[in-house]
Amino acid sequence: MTNADEELRQLQQQVARRDKLKETLEDLKTQQQDLALRERQLAVQVQREAEDVRQLEKHTMTALFYSILGKRAEKMEKERREARSAAVEHEEAARRLEEVQREIRRASDELEGLVGCGQRYQRALFQKTEALKAAGSAGSPRASPAWRRTSARSMKRCRPAGMRWNWRWISNAK
Repeated sequence: MTNADEELRQLQQQVARRDKLKETLEDLKTQQQDLALRERQLAVQVQREAEDVRQLEKHTMTALFYSILGKRAEKMEKERREARSAAVEHEEAARRLEEVQREIRRASDELEGLVGCGQRYQRALFQKTEALKAAGSAGSPRASPAWRRTSARSMKRCRPAGMRWNWRWISNAK
């Protein structure tokens, strides 16, 4: 494999990686929005559950009512469990949100390194095409008289009915 072929292959891989990273970034940003919303909802739930526990710990009418029924300790334990559960869920959502934000930063940094790879690929492809054209016109078998004769015969055999070929070009092929 030539140096130009290797460069084209590498640039093509970079373009594919760039496209994959753009797609990944879109997915990550969607996840980030969803997780941010979920984290805010859980933060509100943690506050509500903490407020429920404070209300039961105070000497309020609700606390008095549960004391009279003999279920205050039971209700207090239930509210504390709910508050701990909400806090754990909130911490997990906040951790996952932070993780997604790190992934977004990493993918964005990598994408910055691939800026312009599409243009470099197109330029290298154009240069290789031009080099092949230049090489083909000088030493290509198509430039030889034998190829032209073969081509002329093929054209005569394959010509659709009623179609006229440029006979001047075919006669020059002899």
